[in-house]
Amino acid sequence: MKKNTLLFTLLLAVFTVFGQFESSSSSEIMSTKKAIDTKSQNKDAKGNIKSVITAPWSTDFADNVIPAGWGNFDVDGDGYFWETTEINAGVYALISESFRMDIYDALTPDNYIVTAKVDVSALSNPVMSWKVMAINPTTYAEQYSIYISTTGNTVADFTDAPVFNETLAEGGVELDRSISLAGYGDEIWVAFRHHDCTDQFFMAIPELAFEEGEPSQDVTVTFNVNMNNVDIAVFDPANDIVTIAGSFTDPAWQEPTLTDLTFSDDDENGIYSLTVPLTTNGSYEYKYFVNAGFAGGEWDGDMNRSFDFTGESLVLNDVFGEKPVGIQNISSNKVKAYPNPTSGIFTLDLEDQSNVKIFNIAGQVVYNNFINKQTSIDLSHVGTGIYIINIVNAHYSTQIKIIKK
Repeated sequence: MKKNTLLFTLLLAVFTVFGQFESSSSSEIMSTKKAIDTKSQNKDAKGNIKSVITAPWSTDFADNVIPAGWGNFDVDGDGYFWETTEINAGVYALISESFRMDIYDALTPDNYIVTAKVDVSALSNPVMSWKVMAINPTTYAEQYSIYISTTGNTVADFTDAPVFNETLAEGGVELDRSISLAGYGDEIWVAFRHHDCTDQFFMAIPELAFEEGEPSQDVTVTFNVNMNNVDIAVFDPANDIVTIAGSFTDPAWQEPTLTDLTFSDDDENGIYSLTVPLTTNGSYEYKYFVNAGFAGGEWDGDMNRSFDFTGESLVLNDVFGEKPVGIQNISSNKVKAYPNPTSGIFTLDLEDQSNVKIFNIAGQVVYNNFINKQTSIDLSHVGTGIYIINIVNAHYSTQIKIIKK
């Protein structure tokens, strides 16, 4: 419970910066909640909301109601949902609270607000843009994530990692944000989730738009494979060609040829490269080959390399013949990470002293340390999503995935 002095500071700050803030009475709050609950006549037989947003489209919530056909979910069960309110004279917004003034107590929100189905088929480079703010200039660490679904509008439909996450680092200031929606198809649902924060005040979204973005730049995946240590009987640079096959082609796993998807070594350093365009987010598998056909693979069998594509250009650096995750016969009891998923702190069990690096999905290092056997690792400072734990020691190297929820 906050002290009375904090209450005075909060009230003074909000009234000074934003003007006369009109709090809803209990009846108004209940009315708002009723307005934002989805009505049965707006759902199909499967429970999905039937309303459709046709892009380009935008709203500033000036009518002080959540748009028709949106879903509103109070996952934490405290009875408080997303709602609309006037945050300044004539300025309205979607809000979700982590501190409730009428009960004068902290909340621990896990609230989803889900758009109706969004049809972006008319946009060549669809973008979602929004304004966001923590309303209080002094307690502003509100965390939210954005999810995209192509299957429906219930919480259960948003199982993939968020496409955007942030904890607001300042308050009382509108911040402009945007993400690309390319690669998700023509029809999507978008969820804003306010979560994993408490005792701040509330976050607000005054504006939201689905619109045409700037002309898209080429998004590519570059494969670099080091051939320097390959036996000349397997690969002779003077006579042989490096090729590739995988699930990233259309159709998937096309048999390697000497004309398509062939690598080059322009600077003659033994590292062969190929860059290909990619537009659809997802997980992909691939394997390097020498010359045409599937006979010249890096190793026998159907276990493959893999990568996750999230809409940003990616560079993969490999060594021909070095088996990646899951291909080395590493005993499952050599590496354990638990709990997985984790809310922040997890335990990593190893048999040997190892260098441990943890990467986010964009390839950025978020943790790097030498650890000896069992160690507790804290990822509380990073956003939710999938992370790759890379483990290297004198006996083996491997990778495992961990999910930060």
